[in-house]
Amino acid sequence: MIRRYVLTLVLALVPALLQAQALADAERAPLLESLKMTHEKLMHMSEHLTAEQWNWKPAADRWSVGEVAEHILVTEQSFMEVLDGPFLESTVAMSEKAEMPATQIAAIMRDRSAKFQAPPAAKPTGRWSSQADFMKAFKQQRKGTIKFVKGDADLHGHVYQNPAFGMLDGEQWLAFIAYHGERHVLQAEEVMHNEGFPKHDGDHAKDHEHDENHEHDKDHDKHQNETHE
Repeated sequence: MIRRYVLTLVLALVPALLQAQALADAERAPLLESLKMTHEKLMHMSEHLTAEQWNWKPAADRWSVGEVAEHILVTEQSFMEVLDGPFLESTVAMSEKAEMPATQIAAIMRDRSAKFQAPPAAKPTGRWSSQADFMKAFKQQRKGTIKFVKGDADLHGHVYQNPAFGMLDGEQWLAFIAYHGERHVLQAEEVMHNEGFPKHDGDHAKDHEHDENHEHDKDHDKHQNETHE
């Protein structure tokens, strides 16, 4: 009788056990590569931009590099709270999952010509008073995100509502987080390439050196032309 009960219990659990799946290495690799890349770029921006550059805005209704960075972090914090909680508790049928591979999510998020409106809770409000404070919070969060990606949570056995793409499983959610970061790092770089972006002393020195070299080349060319006339 006991054996029959145990056997029945095991058989009942088999479908759930078979369904529980962590990410495969091939799924993890591009996510980790993306997270590492955006981590390094944001670190570099935070460490090398002056406060003036970090906070400079191309226009009143446009974000600064610092505001873009804040949006990346706030979004990642919010979505990782979902993945590590409500997502894993979700009992929504897997048949509701959106047919959208991670590669498609990557393509959409990297396309800067497509515009999205950030929800109020994800908009920058100056949550961190300095670049150093931001980077401390960012490093802590990104460390947790990478640990989650490398973990064994059941990411293919649940779906949960994503505000942009509908019902997503864990791999799709992580793709959104990673490539959302890429999207906004590109935005930050666009700000830095704006012709009005402030220059610091090193940039002015380089420009001065370039101008002097240019004038020297012009004088040299003039001399050469005079010599050959």
